[in-house]
Amino acid sequence: LEAIGGFYMTSSVVSIEKQFQITSRMSGLMVSAGDFGYIPSVIFVSYLGGKGNRAKWIGGGCLLIAFANFLISMSNFLFPVGNANTVNATEISSIRILTGSPFSMCSVSLNALRIKIKSIKCSTDPSNSGPFVMIFVGLLILGIGRTMPFSLGLPLVDDNVRGRNLPVYLAGMFFIRILGPVLGLMIGSVTNKYYYSFSAPPGISPRDPMWIGRWWAGFLGIAIIMFGPSLALYFFPVPKKVQKKFSLALIDRNIVKDQEGNAIIPQTIAEKFHDFASTIKAVLKAPVYLGMLFGRILDVLAFKGFFLFLPKYLEVQFGMPQHKINFYMGIIGVTGFATGVVTGSLVMRKFKLRGRKAAAYVTICSAVAACLSFINAAVGCKSVLSNIGDLSNLIQLHILSSETFHSSKFKNNIFGEFNNACNERCNCDSAPLYPVCNSRGESFYSPCHAGCALNFSVVSDSFERVSNFKYVARDFCSQDDCESKIVLYLINMAVSGIFGGMGLIPSILMILRFNAFILPILKLEERNINILSLFISATLPSPVIWGWIIDKSCILWNNVCGDPVRGACAIYDSDQLRIQLHMIYGLMRTVGLFADLWVLYFAKNLILISEEKTGFKI
Repeated sequence: LEAIGGFYMTSSVVSIEKQFQITSRMSGLMVSAGDFGYIPSVIFVSYLGGKGNRAKWIGGGCLLIAFANFLISMSNFLFPVGNANTVNATEISSIRILTGSPFSMCSVSLNALRIKIKSIKCSTDPSNSGPFVMIFVGLLILGIGRTMPFSLGLPLVDDNVRGRNLPVYLAGMFFIRILGPVLGLMIGSVTNKYYYSFSAPPGISPRDPMWIGRWWAGFLGIAIIMFGPSLALYFFPVPKKVQKKFSLALIDRNIVKDQEGNAIIPQTIAEKFHDFASTIKAVLKAPVYLGMLFGRILDVLAFKGFFLFLPKYLEVQFGMPQHKINFYMGIIGVTGFATGVVTGSLVMRKFKLRGRKAAAYVTICSAVAACLSFINAAVGCKSVLSNIGDLSNLIQLHILSSETFHSSKFKNNIFGEFNNACNERCNCDSAPLYPVCNSRGESFYSPCHAGCALNFSVVSDSFERVSNFKYVARDFCSQDDCESKIVLYLINMAVSGIFGGMGLIPSILMILRFNAFILPILKLEERNINILSLFISATLPSPVIWGWIIDKSCILWNNVCGDPVRGACAIYDSDQLRIQLHMIYGLMRTVGLFADLWVLYFAKNLILISEEKTGFKI
């Protein structure tokens, strides 16, 4: 449940951006709030949690997670968004005009009235800062809460598992954690089938780009289901400490000892802080650790933000609705990664990889994953949104070549530049995005831009057009090419996920295990330091960086209540987005590959799996 709540956000970002009209870089900053809460608290939680009842600590953390999910869902109700482009069926029937419909028609008076109504609503609608802050705070609390189950679970497994079985136990632990994201995306697949309000505007469906999924329902459901088990775990009795005859603890030979050879344990806060700083300083002197740390930082930096905005990219590039995207990402992408994790642990156990063999194995997995990232840059198609984006690029080039071009004029009037001979008298400047196509497959920003008159009837999303071709409809927008291309993309993503997962367990073991030749250091539980938290810090800037990359490819912005307020992006340059997204991702993985080569050079005697001669079992 903890993993479900943390990963469900991936399936909700697109809908949150559309509902509250925020940019991708702002949504990336919002998602990073979880890491703002996680990174400062994880070290102290792992230190203090090891002294007390771990079950109570984990239960308390899960209660915080449940509250955070509830708080996030409440932003939908406490900050309702009055959309000037939506209206219910009764209003359409009673006034017989479509000023609030999700599509606009060719009518000067109708569209002028639409602009007037939108202006009136803008004078009363609140800004998007309220929901942004509320979701940010909720994710901040969620980040603090998830430090308990994450940082206190792994040392417990490391304490109680035989060394040769550790890869399998770690794989099982991470596999269960990965099941959470799968279920999170599956929940997102269901909630995105339903409109965020309880009644969708007539004329739109989940395949339309202005569709907003019922994202808040998933957060609310997770909060309710999670509360009971978390409360029970919080009141779990204190377990009895069992003294093990054998221990896999690593020894810090640099520890300060007294004259009798006993370790001097720091008692005061100042002594503990100095001891903590000395340990971190010693860790950072290890070449293998530094190489693995840098490589995994780059991997996490590349992966988290890329995966967060992958649903948006697939919608723009292939024209696939969000509920299908979340389903395929959960089944193919995350499951492929989980399969790789299990496979990698079995390879470690079977071949007893150590030293340079283990480092070479990680390097090969990283190299294959990086190559597959570059390959996906060539897998694209022309969806209806891509065609509209291409038309916008042609318009921009035409304006740039004219002598009267001014950038501010272009930004303010770009929607009107879709005008042509068929719609020059339609006043389509304020028309909302509602892509349609004629029988030849030509794409139009809206029925208004296609020249559809007010006298029409809605039949299977079809509209009568006054010139050239009689009808335009969503069904005329062919997606055959995109349907075949997305299959190739998903297969490539699955294979890349498998190889990425195969290198995960060896990488973690190489960070955890330092023998006397590389770096003697106290066992994590004894020092109450979760070293894994260091490379997790890469997740903090990742969503913001990738959100900025996404926004750089935007062609048309939704102007919310006029200039200078800028809402979410309406149209992207799909080719630029595809190339930039995958080339930057591949380059990050390639730089991480050089870090793996560094580790390969220094990892000659690194022992990852110990072979006990004793027969004790867990």
